[in-house]
Amino acid sequence: MTENAGKIFQGAAWYYARYRAPYQKQQLEDLKSFFHLDGKGILLDLGCGTGELTVPLAPYFEKAIGLDPSSDMLAEAQERQQREGASNIQWIQGIAEELDTLNAEFHVTTIGTAFHWMQQDVVLKKVYEQTEPGGGVAVLFGSLSKWWEAHAPWQQKAKEIVQKYLGPNRRAGEGYFKTYRQGNGKSEDALGNSAFKEIKSYVYQTSLTLSSEQILGRLYSSSWANKRYFADRAFEFENELKEELLALEPRDTFLEEGTAESYFALKL
Repeated sequence: MTENAGKIFQGAAWYYARYRAPYQKQQLEDLKSFFHLDGKGILLDLGCGTGELTVPLAPYFEKAIGLDPSSDMLAEAQERQQREGASNIQWIQGIAEELDTLNAEFHVTTIGTAFHWMQQDVVLKKVYEQTEPGGGVAVLFGSLSKWWEAHAPWQQKAKEIVQKYLGPNRRAGEGYFKTYRQGNGKSEDALGNSAFKEIKSYVYQTSLTLSSEQILGRLYSSSWANKRYFADRAFEFENELKEELLALEPRDTFLEEGTAESYFALKL
């Protein structure tokens, strides 16, 4: 991640913890099976956000470490940990590119819907060096409906309204998406260029039903429609968004279809 990585989701943590699409249960089951998790070793979750992967996976390791550049995200992650009673997690504020400062050896490193923000070759090299033999890395993406390239009419309308208020270019952090995005190309290509072996990929079809309120929360959880960008026009934006969405679907029921993806690789 960039040196300003902590600003990418500044102000979004509350919404992120409550409105982000969850990872598929099968994604976690496939991860457990691929790496033969048995309660041993250390999990490192890079770009852990609010702990969507760290917390449910922690029971399958001796210890889990969640690393994220945002203190707000980590505060929400700690709340999730307390709610779910996970006692073996350590939260650390930092960037993935400096994971070597942790001075530990990991069984599995997970990167959940954050790989595109990272200097992928740098991160994978350091992860490999600190992975115990037989362990590996898992790059996961939750439900990917790609709202910015959306096809569903309601998604196109939501994007249109966001752009009306924020302009045509995709926002992130203190500037724009292209400023912060580090990874280019496909995750499997980055893994293929690394020292990891036996790369395996999985694709899962996803389907979620959302209300207009959930759509608003999902937007506010993103890097490109952060509530703080709207400033004193947030209330106006919210009313217009809901009004336009309900004009499309008076029942206030919207189908979000997409895919989730997982990429696993081993250190032999």
